[in-house]
Amino acid sequence: MPFSITTEANELIAIDAQGELSLENIDEGIAKLMQLTEEREDAAILIRLSNMDLGSLYKLASKVARSPEYLELKGRAAKAAVLTDQDFIRRSAATEIAVMPRMDARVFDLANEVDALVWLDEKTPALEDA
Repeated sequence: MPFSITTEANELIAIDAQGELSLENIDEGIAKLMQLTEEREDAAILIRLSNMDLGSLYKLASKVARSPEYLELKGRAAKAAVLTDQDFIRRSAATEIAVMPRMDARVFDLANEVDALVWLDEKTPALEDA
């Protein structure tokens, strides 16, 4: 399964991925994510990563992190929750979150999706410009 990007209840944007990712459709995925967050400064994003192939995830993260859309997305999304079943990804995501301006983000174990959804639904005070 490459990945999917959908809108769920309460206009929550969900990104689901598992296994080995292909970079073939990443530009299409980024465009869809940008479209779903367009004209929204309070988007909530739920990212579910399970049984990820670390090599393909690294290639994807490297490509996305260098894109101008990634920086723009950080300003559009108010909150993001990363759910994963892999400790290495939890630690890596926590490190990335520490340097993300203007977005409140947290990492959860994949089994704690309900906690992540409750947290995403909570109102967050406006973050100051970094």
